[in-house]
Order: sequence, then C-alpha cells, then structure tokens
Amino acid sequence: MGTPETLHRGEESNIFAFVLSPFINSSIVTNIQGTGSSPRSADIKLNIKPAIGEKQRILLLLNEIGNAAGTLPLAYSFHSSIPLSPPGPAEDIVIHVSGLKAGTYLLRIQVDGAESPLGTDAIGNYNAPIITL
Repeated sequence: MGTPETLHRGEESNIFAFVLSPFINSSIVTNIQGTGSSPRSADIKLNIKPAIGEKQRILLLLNEIGNAAGTLPLAYSFHSSIPLSPPGPAEDIVIHVSGLKAGTYLLRIQVDGAESPLGTDAIGNYNAPIITL
C-alpha cells in the first residue's frame, strides 16, 4: 500500500483458549446389583451434549454427598472407551460402574479432559447432577 508501495502489518487477533465442556442433560441408573452393605454395581446411562466421538477419552467421576458425619466422602472414577454402533458421534452412552458403596453421588464426566459443570444451590453447595445407588 502507499506510494511508493511498502509492506504493512495486517490485522490480527490475539489467541484465546477455548474449551468445549460436555453437559449432562440426563442420567438414569439401571441394573443395580448389591444390597445392604455390599458394594453396588450398575449401568449409568447418560445423555450428553455435544455428542461424543468414537475415539474420545471418557472418564466418569462420582463424589459421595450426604455421607455420615465424621467420615470422609468417597470418590470414584471410571475410564470408558465406548464402542459406538453405528460408528460416529453419540449423545447417549452407558458406562458400567462397580465396587461402589451404597449412597448418593455427584456425577461429572470428562471428555478428553474437558469436565462437565456441577450445579449449585443458593449458598453455593454443589447439588447436581446426582445419582443414588
């Protein structure tokens, strides 16, 4: 540009990190096994947005809430590789869990390291999504 022509620096944007976190729309617990004080196993069906691709890494995170006073809350994690049929992105997945203490748990999912958000009550305590085994 200009006379004589000279090089000018063009416009550019600063880089900005962007993480697309998964969101759990719904969760259903089925096939619960175990009674009394014995460990529980179950299938947890999740509806997640955006859809999960067939090669993405999935980690289900469970944190106990409402545990007895004076005891530390338990936490569990379950890796999952979901074979999708037919191949391609899926919003509905089922993850099998086992060896859990009976109780109520906060539920999160990580997809390739991006974690789903937790809901809070009026005073900031985490309260959703939850499942009970």
